[in-house]
Amino acid sequence: MKTSANERMHPAVWPGALLILISVGRLPELLTFLAPLHVGKIAVLWAVAAIIAGPRDIGNAPVFDQRLARLLVVWFGFAVVSVLWSVWRSYSLGFLFGGLLINMILFFVLARTTTNIRTLRFYAGTLLLAAGLLSVTAARVALTSAEGRIAVSGAYDPNDLAMVLVMLLPLAVAWLFALRGMGRAVMLLLCGVMLVGTLLTGSRGGFLGLVAVGAYLCCARLPRSDGELGARFTPGKFAAAALAVIVLLAATPASVWERIGSMGSLEQDYNLTDSTGRIAIWERGLEAMIARPWGYGVKAFEAVEGRQGGRYKAAHNIWIEIGVELGVQGIVLLALVLGTAFGIARHVRLQPPRGPPHHWVLPVALGLRGALIGYLVTGFFLSAAYASVLFAVLGVFAGLHNVVRAPEPVIDDAPEDEGTPSARASAAGRRRAGTPVPIGGWRPISGERPRRTTTARRS
Repeated sequence: MKTSANERMHPAVWPGALLILISVGRLPELLTFLAPLHVGKIAVLWAVAAIIAGPRDIGNAPVFDQRLARLLVVWFGFAVVSVLWSVWRSYSLGFLFGGLLINMILFFVLARTTTNIRTLRFYAGTLLLAAGLLSVTAARVALTSAEGRIAVSGAYDPNDLAMVLVMLLPLAVAWLFALRGMGRAVMLLLCGVMLVGTLLTGSRGGFLGLVAVGAYLCCARLPRSDGELGARFTPGKFAAAALAVIVLLAATPASVWERIGSMGSLEQDYNLTDSTGRIAIWERGLEAMIARPWGYGVKAFEAVEGRQGGRYKAAHNIWIEIGVELGVQGIVLLALVLGTAFGIARHVRLQPPRGPPHHWVLPVALGLRGALIGYLVTGFFLSAAYASVLFAVLGVFAGLHNVVRAPEPVIDDAPEDEGTPSARASAAGRRRAGTPVPIGGWRPISGERPRRTTTARRS
């Protein structure tokens, strides 16, 4: 890929990538010799210092001009304030500074340092690297262990692992169709490993998410290697789908298919019949929301569930989890955050930049939109409202938006002076026609504040 000569990466990009590998890829747990080194704290301090002391000629993206960042800040603010009335204050406070704050830092590092396509590709590739590490580890555990369901770290149970892989699979598939040669072969291998890793978890919610993102990828117009959008149904798509089915049938144990097949007899499933099943937990969660619609405090669901007569189980649903902990306003804010991210992807698809290296914007946008679809489906059965992979994906979304809205100076061989009657008449005509007058070559996305830029006037 050809990149512009001025596409330098910010020094904070490297700790940002390390944060992705730690938070999403669980690197210290996969490479145990890193655990005593506290690499997570090192990455956070490194990133903050690099942003503060970074070179001014590269610059930082104006994050708070984005609606997505402002909504996340408000959402985080509600989480902070909810500690005051939390029913499990010590745990809420510990999670706030030990987990949620790190996720917010991850988001802002990605959003603030993504100022060009090279950095956008780098972060998206780091997400795929994290998914590859998790998938390879899952396959290795499956070959060396007799356990039925696969988990690869203390932070990810089989269902959590399935969610991460399902979310990042659309990004890998979009890159598969956008690459050529050896890059396409490597991405094809990665997609196969991610598919098998998802099925090895035995997660039924993960399987439903896999079906959802598969349907999305089949119906979406994926980008070609020349940067243009391909047709919805192509021979390459059918070949890829057939290859995926063959890989899954050949590499997935029969026990996994039996577990997935149990979804056909839900009347006997513990989630429907047991007091500790998901349906009973959701019912108790809804009752708690009705009793206290402003919430019980961040990460306090398990305490609330126990007070409602349960056994201190997790919510197993992002909306129930957020509703009980942060109240109705938390649900509204999460919906607005996800809706804004979907809007960014839709804007890119409708108005994609043209020419290299801009053709890499489309694969990232389509892959991230598929990630949100996977999150919504798998998250319906998981307590994943504060998942690190969600904040990483949203951070890349914010970076995508920076790249799309970046002002490009307009060079005209015969420019009109802004003060001439013809220029004033042209601008007035555009205003009467309802066409926005670009400021510094940038047209704002809906809901965004215009950024005033200055361009040097020719002498």
